[in-house]
This record gives sequence, C-alpha cells and structure tokens, in this order.
Amino acid sequence: MTKSTPRRDKIVVVANCVDISLVDGIVHVTYLDGAEISAEVKRQMFSAFKEVTNGIKHPFLFRSAGKLWVTREAREYAKQMEPDLPYTATALIAESLGFRLIAEFYGKIYKPAIPYKVFRNEEEAVKWLKSF
Repeated sequence: MTKSTPRRDKIVVVANCVDISLVDGIVHVTYLDGAEISAEVKRQMFSAFKEVTNGIKHPFLFRSAGKLWVTREAREYAKQMEPDLPYTATALIAESLGFRLIAEFYGKIYKPAIPYKVFRNEEEAVKWLKSF
C-alpha cells in the first residue's frame, strides 16, 4: 500500500520568512531558516491565518526550518491577539533540546488560552491535533 501525499489546500508565504499552508484540515506554519519575526510580521501572519482558514478555527502546527528570532514585541503582540486567532489547538515541533526548552518555557510564561503542546516529531503532533 502506498502512502498518499497530504493535500495542501492553500499556501501563503509571509514576509519571505514564514510558509503557511492548510494540509488535511491542519494549518502548518513553518518559520524559514534565518527568519526574524517582528510585530509587523506577526500582523501579516495573523492576516494570512484568516485568509488560509476563511476565519474558521483549525488546529495549528508550528515548526522552524532553522534559526529563528522572535522579538519581544512580536511575542507580546501574539499574546494580545490570541483570542482573535483561528486556533483550536497549537502543536509545536521542536526536534532539538534547545528549541524544545524555549518552546516549553514559552508555554509556561505566556500560558496560551488554548491547548498547547510541544512535540519531537510531526507524526505525534498531527495525531494529537486531529483530536481537536
């Protein structure tokens, strides 16, 4: 039996540093290598999230393709906008120990209002997200 290729319904690239796509009902957000995420990039991302989801809440899967920098203003803006975002749950893939520690620290400090969990691989993250 061959494994089918996931269906990518919509693809949006924000500020040449974030790839956003809807794949089988889950929004995949990939921060490209060397991405610097400012509050303005976050604003553009949130606009793209609404475009990709048509304003309907979906589970979101976040990952980084390499080095990533998120400014304090971007983190604060994201927390402020959280109630208006089309998230049902958020999974974050953190393959390295350092990134995993940062992701878990974020969850403890910013305390997302929706389910938030850090995973080591995509398979586990997708399985968890499909329950939402």
